Amino acid sequence: MTKKLDYIAPQLHDFGGDLSKKWYIEYSVFVQKIGKKQRLRYSEGINTIDDLQQRMSYCKKEMAELERKIIRHELPCQASESIEYTDELLYDNTIRLFGNKRVSKVTVRTYLSEFLKRKQQEVVAHSYTTYKSKLRIFANWSEENSYNSLHIGDWTNEMICDFFRFIYDKNHVSRSTIAKYRQILYNFFDYLKYTKGIIERNPVYNIPRIGDVVDEAPVPIPVEVMQRLHDYMVVAAPQLWLVCLMQFYCAIRPGQELRLMKIGDINFDAHFIVIRKELAKNRKRESVDVPDQLYEEMINVYHLNDYPVDYYVFGKDGIPGMECLGKNTFRFRFDAIRKKMNLPSIYKLYSFKHSGAVALINSGFNTQELQRHLRHKSISTTEHYFRKNIGEHNEKLIKEFPDIIK
Repeated sequence: MTKKLDYIAPQLHDFGGDLSKKWYIEYSVFVQKIGKKQRLRYSEGINTIDDLQQRMSYCKKEMAELERKIIRHELPCQASESIEYTDELLYDNTIRLFGNKRVSKVTVRTYLSEFLKRKQQEVVAHSYTTYKSKLRIFANWSEENSYNSLHIGDWTNEMICDFFRFIYDKNHVSRSTIAKYRQILYNFFDYLKYTKGIIERNPVYNIPRIGDVVDEAPVPIPVEVMQRLHDYMVVAAPQLWLVCLMQFYCAIRPGQELRLMKIGDINFDAHFIVIRKELAKNRKRESVDVPDQLYEEMINVYHLNDYPVDYYVFGKDGIPGMECLGKNTFRFRFDAIRKKMNLPSIYKLYSFKHSGAVALINSGFNTQELQRHLRHKSISTTEHYFRKNIGEHNEKLIKEFPDIIK
């Protein structure tokens, strides 16, 4: 349901067309100084017109102009003085040195900061970082082009398209990166339209089809390569091998979910792992079944059940501990091993999750079971994942295709 704008549209009080009465236009609008909506009246020039048709025509024009000014915050009662806000777009080092409290008139940056503060409560840390970095570039570009002084309702589709051409011309980013920018900016302007109620139309549409076509998706790892990785990693990087096992057997994501997992999240009696809601991608508490193969490794090889429940599973000394690893440590370590073993870059740390999904499908698991395993919200998401990462195979076609020559 569309949220109404924070005003009541101008209405004419014409007393049934009685020209002897004092006509006026009444409307309600949010007034900055008192912090709430206030009912206001306007009658300038109305009652000097003696002709009924001319007065009605004049009032219609005045009401349209009043509403236009209300929407664009151009009325004196709406004028915003300098406000104090938290600049969410600053780099962490700048915040540590100088803080992030700023005083400014309302600009694109203040709206972006407000939007980011809300998003921080809705998405996981990794997604929030993506929002922040991309919106920072958008804010800097708008300020560089002197768009920050415009009322936010005056942003046009042409201006938005210019921004997308800028980010492509500057860095030749991929189409997937363009799509991510588009999604984030669309969400921002939708927030202004439906939550704030201060714009009438989202200007993010008909974005140019630009961006380099790059297939960056990780692919499942073949059995022979998997064996080579196992033989090397169980000796040289056993902690990282456990990361790979948990992805393969439980489809647990290596970022937040694995890096910040604690011993207490593992139910050794019931054979499942809890994914805390603050770590889960969908911000919901979930549980993941632990197959017997992984359970045996956790108990008999890694002895995870011997550690305190408040220890991180992946500690800094290669064993569970009080300090977790850095957010890119898993990936950096795997990339170094892949390079040392002369393996192609199409095999990524995240490939172990896809490899596990392929193993399940080849073992006869259906789409619904795969959806539960991957913790997808809908079956359509699983079907899309299947087509993108695994592909659709027809076993009958493979085994029973007729010979070319009989």
